[in-house]
Parts: sequence; structure tokens; C-alpha cells
Amino acid sequence: MRWEVPVASPRGTNEVERPADLVAPVVRLGDNVCMRAFQSAVGCVNAERGNLVWTKNAGGTEGVGGSDSVIVGADASDRITARRSASGETAWSTKSLMYRVLGAPAVVGPTVVFVDGDGTVHWLSADKGEPLLRLGTDGSASAAAPVVSGTTLLVATRNGGLFAFRPE
Repeated sequence: MRWEVPVASPRGTNEVERPADLVAPVVRLGDNVCMRAFQSAVGCVNAERGNLVWTKNAGGTEGVGGSDSVIVGADASDRITARRSASGETAWSTKSLMYRVLGAPAVVGPTVVFVDGDGTVHWLSADKGEPLLRLGTDGSASAAAPVVSGTTLLVATRNGGLFAFRPE
């Protein structure tokens, strides 16, 4: 092992209350990797030097998405927060999709994409969090975070659907 860095400190009085495991794949941004720790924090680590760049308390159970400018994720009640990639300071926050059972997001160019529990794909502006577009799938939640392949966004649903979107 080259290094080990804690992103979150376990809290609680027993082992059941203190999970601080990482959820979902990490987001790689140059030398930094950013991630969510289960119900406790979001943070970025410099993987080359093995040091913590920043960490912020943030509840949530789904992964984060990111770009060179922002790291975006939803908390347990689906309040979406974008943090500046370099510092972790809040860039914007929105309650517009609260209680929609959001999955992990993807950042695609100037947009952030979330899929809710009903399979609706929500497109938000990455710089302000304003809603841009909403498109349906097959009515089921996403099976994983949306994936970008070239210029196409792929969404796989729990009912077995695969949907391709090409933003313009």
C-alpha cells in the first residue's frame, strides 16, 4: 500500500451506527480522486501525493459526479449540492428534485444529469443548478450512474432498459 487517507470519521456509539465506507466508484480529476463516504462526507484526495485535498460533511448514500470545476451529489433527502473541485466550497445547491430518489449523477460538459426513482432523466446546468430538460425512460430507477461514451449519455434502468441520449 502506498498511502491511506481517511475521508470521513466514523460517528455513533456502536458498529451499526458508524459505517464510513466509500460508496460508488470514485471520480478521477487529474491527480485527484473524489468520493462519498456513506452518510457522512464528500471529499477529494490527491492520489499522487496521498494527501487529503478537502472533505466536507455531507449525508448521502449515492456516489458523486464531477468535472474539473464541480463535484455534485445528492444527500439523503435529494437536496443537490455542487462543490468546487479545488476547495470543496459550495458552488450552488438546489431543492428542486427533493424526495425523487435520485441516483448518482454524471457531469456531461456544461450539464449535470440525475436519474430519479421513476426513471426520469433530469438535466441541470453545471454552473448554477438550474433545470434544463427532463426526459423519461421506462419508469424504473437507474441501475447505476449514467455513463458517458463519446458524445452519448447511456442510462441503464432496473427494468433492463438501455437508453442513449445525445446532448446538443
